[in-house]
Amino acid sequence: MRRRLFLRGLLGVSAGGRLRAAEPDDGLVRAWIARSGAVKSVAAEFRQERYLRALPRPLVSHGKVWYRADGAWRMQLGDPPAMIVLRTASGAGVQVISPGARTVQVVAADEAGLKGEVLALLDAGFPRSYEEFEKRFRLQAVETVAAGGWRVTTQLRDSALALAVQRMVFVLDEAGARLHSLEVWLRDGSRVENYFTILEENVTVPDSLFREATDGFREVK
Repeated sequence: MRRRLFLRGLLGVSAGGRLRAAEPDDGLVRAWIARSGAVKSVAAEFRQERYLRALPRPLVSHGKVWYRADGAWRMQLGDPPAMIVLRTASGAGVQVISPGARTVQVVAADEAGLKGEVLALLDAGFPRSYEEFEKRFRLQAVETVAAGGWRVTTQLRDSALALAVQRMVFVLDEAGARLHSLEVWLRDGSRVENYFTILEENVTVPDSLFREATDGFREVK
């Protein structure tokens, strides 16, 4: 139960029109990852659409994400942020912070069963090598999108995480060079789609972004 709650808090990246299927093309995926692996930092804004079975329309929110190749990562939803997810370069762990509720959930990097799952989600859109990608994902299909671009459908190799996540889809631009969106399809019938509206590469991302004061916050287990 705790794993499922944590995943829902963390996933907090598009099913489009009809697709023309193509044979799985790991060459396209390798080229995208080779380019991604050379990027030292990313600052992006995204629109998130959360589709729940009980609701006729998606829940829409906006957020920002910062990533550095040294492993530091920050995602926040809302303005002002309603949720902040932090990981420092040291990889000591992940914090999920709710400023409004003044709560923080801390997941230690060495906590049994969670380290690989958390890192797989945090780093999903920024693979450093094809070998790293293959350790986390099983390539199912590479399809063209009617409007232009590519959908790379994968399954998670981590058996514990796969209990909650049915598949992850990386949507690339027409050249297959940049990530346009990331879809997370959950086994309960819901899904989350994150569309990157602004994405800047190799920008200065200061250490201060990966620290957030949580004095007086209640820790959630």
